[in-house]
Amino acid sequence: WRKLADQPGHSVWAQLPELEWGDDARASLRTAFANRRAADAAGTTTPSSSRRVSRVPWSGMFEPATPGGIEPDSPPPLLQLLELRRANNINIVRAQLRHLRTADVAAAVSSMDVDDCLTGDQALQLLAVLPAGDEATALRALETEAIVGARYPGAKGEPTADERAAARARMRDAERFSCELLCVPCGARKLALIALRRSLPQVVSATAATLGALADAAREALCSHSLRVLLATFLRVGNVLNSGTVRGGAHAFDLRVLLTCDAIKSSSDRTHSLMDHVVGFVRGSEAGAAALRALPAELGGLPVGDEGSDALSSVVVQLEQLRFDLAAAREEL
Repeated sequence: WRKLADQPGHSVWAQLPELEWGDDARASLRTAFANRRAADAAGTTTPSSSRRVSRVPWSGMFEPATPGGIEPDSPPPLLQLLELRRANNINIVRAQLRHLRTADVAAAVSSMDVDDCLTGDQALQLLAVLPAGDEATALRALETEAIVGARYPGAKGEPTADERAAARARMRDAERFSCELLCVPCGARKLALIALRRSLPQVVSATAATLGALADAAREALCSHSLRVLLATFLRVGNVLNSGTVRGGAHAFDLRVLLTCDAIKSSSDRTHSLMDHVVGFVRGSEAGAAALRALPAELGGLPVGDEGSDALSSVVVQLEQLRFDLAAAREEL
């Protein structure tokens, strides 16, 4: 019971109606619910004819009275180990899986059952909060301490499932969830494989699309008449410049040499490059001029710059990473 300070006139307390209570009503109320200690301190007594009953303070009037006025023991505080921010991060991940019990999450990870339980993103989130190193060691020690406190005195042997559950019930939610995950053998590897398994269809689809685009570009290049005219011109120029050497008489050349043609300058005019010379030579013929005009349309779908090589390198890296992950999982599991 907490008495409030006087309220202003516009308060709801100023609008309450006046109630008329007789002496009998007041006496009956005091007999049943008065604070005995407060009444004794005030020098008042209850009528001798009244039946003695257990009296509790106002704050406990809706709770069962306890013998001798002793307050019931409060539950022991929950065991906790993790810092608040760390615990909050774990609880955020746990909230994403509110449709599953903690034991069901651990079972899904253990069996790598992802069809109806865990998404790839959820597996990665669990992997991010999975305890490791010193934190995992400390949590296992905390669970051992809780098991000792939950077992019957003198109990020996491995704890039963009920004893382990009772021990975890004494922990805070974040610690309890972490201990469940730690009991999964090879939990980190299994979570990584779950994420890989769930994302594999998207990875395969994206890889197929990349390889398909590169294949289309290669077909466009092979079908381009204008490109063949230009390459034949460059091949002829290269063979002329390298005649009499082991590099002459070539039937093909590395296309990367085209990137250096603009840097090769004429000995008589340093502003005139080999690329300028070849382009002028091509434009001097009717077939060459037509090829230059048609080239953008014929090769419009080709990757620009390093896009093609970068895309192919990305595919190779993904395949190598996939091969490495599968090999590591096979070795560990």
